Amino acid sequence: MADILTLVQSIIQLMILYRAYKARRAEKYSPPHRLLNIIYNYRWTRTRQDVWRNLEQNVHDFWFMTGEIPESLEALIRRLTPELNQAIRPRGVCGRRALNTRNRVLMGMIWMCQYPRMHLLTFMFGVDVSVVCRVVHDVVPILHQYLVPRFIRWPTNAQWLQQRNEIEGFPSAVGFIDATPFRISRPVGRIQRLYYRGDKKFHFLNWLLIVDTHGFFVFSQPGFAGHLHDSTCYG
Repeated sequence: MADILTLVQSIIQLMILYRAYKARRAEKYSPPHRLLNIIYNYRWTRTRQDVWRNLEQNVHDFWFMTGEIPESLEALIRRLTPELNQAIRPRGVCGRRALNTRNRVLMGMIWMCQYPRMHLLTFMFGVDVSVVCRVVHDVVPILHQYLVPRFIRWPTNAQWLQQRNEIEGFPSAVGFIDATPFRISRPVGRIQRLYYRGDKKFHFLNWLLIVDTHGFFVFSQPGFAGHLHDSTCYG
C-alpha cells in the first residue's frame, strides 16, 4: 500500500512539474499580442514602399524576384488592365488605395515566383497582412489564367505515342511518374495528422509529377495530403 501511495505521489509531482514547464515555455516562446499589429499597421500606412521603383533600378534583382524584366511586366500589366481594374478593390487600408496596380501585380509575381510568407511581403511593401491576402486572392488568378495557356502546353496523345521505344528495356513506356513532398508548416488541430507521415518526419503535401523521356515536365497535380501513399495519388 505504501508503494502505491509513493507511486501516486510521484506521478502527481511529475504532472505538476510538466504543467509548470509547459506554462513557462508558452510564456517564453509565445508570439507578441495581436494588438501590437494594430500599432505596427498604423505606422506602415505612413511608410508604404514603392517596391517597383526600388527594384526596377536593378534589372537582375527584378528578374530574380519575378522572372520578368520591368519592361515585359509593364507590358503584361497594360494587356491585363481591364481585368485588373475589375478585380482589384477600389479601397485599401485607411479608406484609400493601399498599393497601385503595378505594385499589386509585382507582389503577385513575387508570390508566385518565390512563394514567400505573407508577413515577409508585408514588410517589403509596408502594408497589412490583409492587403497581401487580398492581392494574392484578386491578382494571382488573373495572372495564372493569362500566363498558363501561353507557356504551359501539355502533350497530345499523338506526341505521347511518338516517345515510345526511347527507353531501353521498356518499349511501351513514354515517361516517368512520381509524387514528391512539398513541405508545409504544421497545421493547427487534429487535421495536422492528414499531412504528416512518419517516414518523412515532417508535414507536407504530395505533388504528383510526370516527366517525358526527354526530361521535361508534362503534367503536374499538387494538393494531395501528406499521409497518402504515392499509389493513392496515382489512382
